[in-house]
Formats: sequence, structure tokens, C-alpha cells
Amino acid sequence: MNALTKAAKNGHYTIVERLIKNQAAVNIRTHKKETALMIACRKGHLMVVSILMTHMHECLNNRYIITEKNFSTLEIETRLAFSQLPYGFYSPPITEVSEERNQAFLIAYKNKHVCIMKFLLENGANVQIELRISLSLLNNAVSKGEYEIVNLLLKNGAQVQKRTNFGIPSLALASYRGHTDIVTVLLKHEANINSKADRLPIPLTSQEYIWIKQNSNGSDLNNIMTDNGGTALICAPLKGSLRLIKALLQDKNININSQTNMGRTALMIACGSGREEVVELLLHYKADLNIRSKLGATVLDIAFVSRMRSMKIIRALLRNGAMYSRGKIPFPEGNKLCTLRSADLPNVLNRIWFFLRFVFILVMSKLIVFC
Repeated sequence: MNALTKAAKNGHYTIVERLIKNQAAVNIRTHKKETALMIACRKGHLMVVSILMTHMHECLNNRYIITEKNFSTLEIETRLAFSQLPYGFYSPPITEVSEERNQAFLIAYKNKHVCIMKFLLENGANVQIELRISLSLLNNAVSKGEYEIVNLLLKNGAQVQKRTNFGIPSLALASYRGHTDIVTVLLKHEANINSKADRLPIPLTSQEYIWIKQNSNGSDLNNIMTDNGGTALICAPLKGSLRLIKALLQDKNININSQTNMGRTALMIACGSGREEVVELLLHYKADLNIRSKLGATVLDIAFVSRMRSMKIIRALLRNGAMYSRGKIPFPEGNKLCTLRSADLPNVLNRIWFFLRFVFILVMSKLIVFC
């Protein structure tokens, strides 16, 4: 570590400026293969970054290229002063400013120094640079819920439609993670709301699996637990808040009845998860109740077999004209399925209600006698 990198590490911008004026090389690397600019970005020293960026073009144009044999006098003296520090291999000098700037930008991102990221973007850093193969900074920031960074990248031209290495659009990923504010800003920058994820698992409940297994012809059962192909709206009921789903539904281009690879809709997912408010919201926006999945299930089938079964959801579906597959309602009792005709549902509910009233009156009468 030479004088310039040591000063950059400690944030001594006046020393950095003086060293550069005395023809200190800005592009020499430490044993960790970091330049002074990269070190300043890692430590979060914005003033040092600003000085280094200001003088970088000048130093390179004037060929202040450091090798072991042409240190300036000031560099030699400073190196002697820091002789107790470990010195390692010095890599060949960087010949292009853009290469070092982009590496510094990645380092600033990894250490979450947003102000430095903004400064580097304003001075030519590549906003489309990938964190690793087929994973852009935008996708990574979306996944981690880093709203401020996502907003910064989008304002500087990051590709909002770019997918992750698993073929997942940024909007679907944000919805899957439940990041409402990020979903809002992605929609503001015209993300495709109906884009489907190639590999983003939409899980089935164990009760849905039982129903599908006993009501299908045995096809596609090997991949039944890993449904994919969800849009942002389909992913939303899993973890998303009501505010997130409202933001998606307010987009004029949304396809509310979009289906996964297995043919499930957002309404089916909401019914299977027992999300009463989400179901009511989707019904308000005219979601189709009688679409069947590729294995024959309707929303009413899924509402009944769900472990989170809600009579409020079932009544809302029936009130809006929902139908059962094959004219019956399947739901498991152990490993068996029994059927219940839709016409008998009100009678069953009435019987349950009268039974509960009877028990309540009986308990109260005994309490009164006891008193």
C-alpha cells in the first residue's frame, strides 16, 4: 500500500490532492488488486472519490504510469515512511478510465454507498453493468428490497425489462418478495406488468395436491409441486400487502386472469391462501371465477380444499356465480374425498348455526340455574 492508497483508505482528501499534484499515479494497485479509487469507494469517502475522478483523466493523459522503477520522489519518500506496511504484487496499470470506474461503481454498490454510486453514474459509470453473469445490479437490488438504489438505477437508465439469470422479470420478483414501494417505482418506469417468470415457484398447498392427484388423469404429477410462470399479480397474494395488489390492479394494462403454467390464476392463489381481503378486491375488479386450471380445478374447488378454508371466501364466490368442477365440491377427509352439492350449502350452514345456538342456550340455562 503506497501513500496515495493509504490516504484514500483513511479519507484524507487534502493529502490525496497534494499527492496527485505531485504526479502520484492514481492507477497503481495494492496486493488486493485495488486502486485508490476502489478503496475510497469501499470506505465511503466521497470527497476522495471526487478528487480522484477529477484528476484521473489528466494523470492518464500525461502518462503518470507507475512501475517499480519510476516512482516520483515524493512517492519514494512516502513509501519509505510506510515501510512497515505489507506490500504485495502490483498488477499492470489500468489503461482505460471506464474499466476502473465501473469496478469502483460495483464496489460502491456492494458497500451500499448510494451517494458515491450517484456521483460515479453522473461521471460515466455504466448503469447496465452486471454484478455477475446474467444478474444486473437492478435485479439484485430489487430482490433485496433496496428501494433507494433501485430508484437511482432506474433514473439513470437501467433496463427495467431485464430478467435475472433464472428468467424472472424485476416486477414479478419485487411482487414475490412483497416490496410494495419497489413495485410502484417499477410500474412508474413502464415495467411490463404481464411478463411471466420462467422459474419462480408458486407453491401448492398439500390439500390442493391431494385434490389434483385424485381428480387428474395422472399427467404432469411429477412437476405438480413446482408451478411456474407467474406474473406480478399472481405472485402478489403469496406475501404481498393489499396496497401492493391495489397498485398492480390500478394499472390499465393488467391481465387479471393471467394463468401460470398449471393454469392457476391470482384468484386461485388468494383462495388457496385464505386471503379474504385479496379475494374481495379481485372480485371487485371482475376476476373470472370459472376459469379452470389445466387439471380441472376452479376457484371454488381450491377455496374448499384449502387448509385456510374461509366460509367468507366461499360465500363471496357463490354470491358472484362461482361454479364447482364436475358439479361437486371436493375436499379431503383424511385421504378420501367427499362431495357436497352447491344447492345444499345454505342448508348445511343453517344447520351449523342452529346447532351452535342450541349449545349456547343450553350452557346459559345451566349457568342461570347454578346462580
